Amino acid sequence: MSLFPSKPDTTIPPAKGIASGLLDSIDREASRRAGEHVDAWRAFWQSPEATPQQIADEMGVSAGLFFGIAGANITHINEVALLIGKTAADFMPAECLTTAKPVTVNPDGTVTIG
Repeated sequence: MSLFPSKPDTTIPPAKGIASGLLDSIDREASRRAGEHVDAWRAFWQSPEATPQQIADEMGVSAGLFFGIAGANITHINEVALLIGKTAADFMPAECLTTAKPVTVNPDGTVTIG
């Protein structure tokens, strides 16, 4: 039994709940993806403990894939941003949109920095 004779209905219509959940999920994923890229880019390019070439050397033949995926991620973030009249630069710092030094992906998948 409630103390109040009437209370507002807090039931959310199913379509509204589904729509809200989908949009929230996409928003969270876009933020997560940009954040993951920024964290990885900074760890690679700004490490006080190892040079980018040392990190790339430890990646071995996966280094080329690392840069390929990072490039595809930036492209996708930019494409999504363009849908709302923005660019990837609106979602991450400029230093995370390009490599700090030239990167050459070698035929075996390793990379040369500089």
